[in-house]
Amino acid sequence: MSLDYVRQNIPLARALRADMTPQERHLWYDGLRKFPVRFQRQKAIGPYIADFYCHRARLVVELDGSQHHTEEARAYDERRTAFLGTQGVEVLRFRNRTIDEFFDLALREIAARVDERIAALANERKSRVLPQPRSARQPPPGGGLFQGGGQRAAGAPLREGGGAKRRGENADTGPHSSNTLRDG
Repeated sequence: MSLDYVRQNIPLARALRADMTPQERHLWYDGLRKFPVRFQRQKAIGPYIADFYCHRARLVVELDGSQHHTEEARAYDERRTAFLGTQGVEVLRFRNRTIDEFFDLALREIAARVDERIAALANERKSRVLPQPRSARQPPPGGGLFQGGGQRAAGAPLREGGGAKRRGENADTGPHSSNTLRDG
């Protein structure tokens, strides 16, 4: 599922990419840009712009400078976090000081959350789309894949012609399929 955004925020997001804070530059160029899972910087999501966003994990990473410590800024951050939560996005926050003093620790925390989120989202998808049990499936007209009530004699080839595959077919996943996960 892709996320909606306010089109008018795109020029602002571009400007913010060009004018990142030192901590944002450090996290991007020394960490997230080379991360095994794709991150985007200054990503427009709904009416907001996230510092960093990983679509595959549906995770936002925010860096908070001193401007985030006022009551007004805290209230804004809470509204923003609540909105992102309604979109199925989790927010992980770090103070700028954490990036300055504990950069490797912050990267490990991000990596752990990405792994946890990807696993949780995969489990969620599996539970939503469960295949029917064999007993509930109806055989197609004509008796199924094999003649004789759907049974195959021991040693008989799966296909006519000795089991040769069609061009472009992967034996594990079917015609023109890929076993790799794709980053959204």
